[in-house]
Amino acid sequence: MTLLFQGLAWYALVFLWAVAGFTLARRVFDHPWAAWAASRLLALGLPAFLAWYVGLAGFAQWVWVSLPLVAVLGFLGAAQLRPAKPVILELEAVGVAVFFLLTLLRAPNFAVMGTEKPMDLAILASLMRAQPLPPEDPWFAGFSLPYYYWGFLPWILPARLSGFFPDEVFNLLVPTIAAVTAQLAFAWARGAGLSRPLSALAGAATVFLGTADGWAQFLWDQVGLFSTNLWESSRGIAHTITEFPLFTFHLGDLHPHLLCQPWVLATLLLWESANTLKWPLKLLLASFLFGTAAATNPWTVPFLGLAIFALSISTPTGPWRWAFGTLATGLAALVLFFPAWANLPAAASGLGWVHTPTSFWEVVRVLLPGLLPLLVVVFWLVSRAHRVLGWPVFCAGYVVLALLTARPLVALALAVGGVLAWQLWQQPVARPPLAVVLACLLGLIAMELVYVRDPYGPEWYRMNTVFKTLSFVFLVLPVPALRLLAQAQALGLTRIGVWLVAPWLLALPQLGTVLRGAWPPPPDFAGLRWMAAGEAEAVHWLHRSTQREVLVEAVGDAYSDAARMSACSGVPAVLGWENHEGLWRPPEFASAIAERREKVKALYTCPDAECVQTVARELGATTVVIGSVERRLYPYLNQQAILAAGQVAFAQGEVTLVRLVSSPAP
Repeated sequence: MTLLFQGLAWYALVFLWAVAGFTLARRVFDHPWAAWAASRLLALGLPAFLAWYVGLAGFAQWVWVSLPLVAVLGFLGAAQLRPAKPVILELEAVGVAVFFLLTLLRAPNFAVMGTEKPMDLAILASLMRAQPLPPEDPWFAGFSLPYYYWGFLPWILPARLSGFFPDEVFNLLVPTIAAVTAQLAFAWARGAGLSRPLSALAGAATVFLGTADGWAQFLWDQVGLFSTNLWESSRGIAHTITEFPLFTFHLGDLHPHLLCQPWVLATLLLWESANTLKWPLKLLLASFLFGTAAATNPWTVPFLGLAIFALSISTPTGPWRWAFGTLATGLAALVLFFPAWANLPAAASGLGWVHTPTSFWEVVRVLLPGLLPLLVVVFWLVSRAHRVLGWPVFCAGYVVLALLTARPLVALALAVGGVLAWQLWQQPVARPPLAVVLACLLGLIAMELVYVRDPYGPEWYRMNTVFKTLSFVFLVLPVPALRLLAQAQALGLTRIGVWLVAPWLLALPQLGTVLRGAWPPPPDFAGLRWMAAGEAEAVHWLHRSTQREVLVEAVGDAYSDAARMSACSGVPAVLGWENHEGLWRPPEFASAIAERREKVKALYTCPDAECVQTVARELGATTVVIGSVERRLYPYLNQQAILAAGQVAFAQGEVTLVRLVSSPAP
């Protein structure tokens, strides 16, 4: 019951932000589905934008600045809910269903450990503590965080009001973002005229759709039908990451590519569904939504910009005016969110030519369920054009393109996009979804031709390019693809139900695998049950501490349990995951990172209290952690010397926090 109570309490709290945003949204969007689906994001994002600048000005309590605004908007919005009650009930049924279904499916992944969950939690926990912005780096005390944190900002006020600890908020945010994403996809489809079942499938696909790799593992790798290795499926193209919706939300890393998803859909929804809004106001609001998506995840910039441009030129009147408006939107977004970019390291270093393109078999394993609705429409269109030679000519043309380009995915995107544009562009109702589909196909073509150079080495040279491209395509494609399928049905395509079920049958082994591990559910949303006795309590004590603390704790490799106290509490440590600090910061920081690592090791092996205090003073540390990880990584740890150097501030189970007597040097 605790899990259910916490979930309902959190969902009800976030629901209030939808009420607050409805006053504005109903004046912006053309139809009520879009208005309600986007209202929550407007009420979360606009006040967070204001609070962000207040925090950048040095105000530590920035999170509370926007509370009066949200309260006033909520009061005004509550009086306007009655006329939209049927739409609200429809969308909230989608939201509640997705929220609790994903909560159940994520039962095995509630432990906030492994992968990069500790890093994500560290950023969230830091923002939930009172401090100016940008927040202090939880893994490199004394310096600001040089990583993307904007995606968490809209959720910090609800998180603080809820009273939940950061690890609980972490596990609540994953299904919340899934629910809001599904609602936006549902609203986008409903506003375009699709039925409730089709719209529900579109919303479900953005969160739960898998790939065909489960069948490949079953048929060729001798894996049980419902024992798919989802991790292997998320590496479906050699030396890349091929995350798909089911994997992304089931794993639940609160990475930028997950946090940005509702903002991406809201931007596209605004661009297509706010036609009665005055042009300057539409550009300003689009700039805000685009800027929020880009500040959350900069990889969305080229893909979302391309999709907006494609939607612009699909408008029946003044398309080039809107095309120039796309450029204005991007420039305005850059200005509005410039502080989010100013202090970030330049991780990319240009473009390179892809020399290991995706194979045909990899295309089938990874992309077939997502592309299947488009393939059905294309085969029907070419068969309608010529009953006998239509689809054989299309297949032959694809083979020729694949041989000429030596890139099967490029050939497929060109063939599919060419047929769709040739047959459907002249139909005004098909233009907007076709424009978005073509933008996605162009993204896949670009992914096969060029890659963004980053620090991950020659073997994984296109890892991030493939990862971020597919993340965008999997998110955006379901709604316009189903809209084109519905349009084909209106033109005479029959047996559409078979093709609606087929993508889910292709993903069945993965879905069955996730369902198989979903029971029993955890007792609550806590994410720290993996810790040694007393350590979760120590984390919560640190998080609620109002004193200025700088921790010394075990330093370790990426994806390990080192630096767990700082990651889970938001209290900065002198050094956390050394690898990540090396990736985040310029090369000249390498010596400082190495020096801190050696001094932490020296402190734990100091022969006496004076040595401990001296090293801690050099590190600027106030508190030393003695726990299970420290004892494992520093086998010669001198606990007596550390205890003699200060006072025990917290002790429970296997962990002791020692607050040093002498204050650190300024």
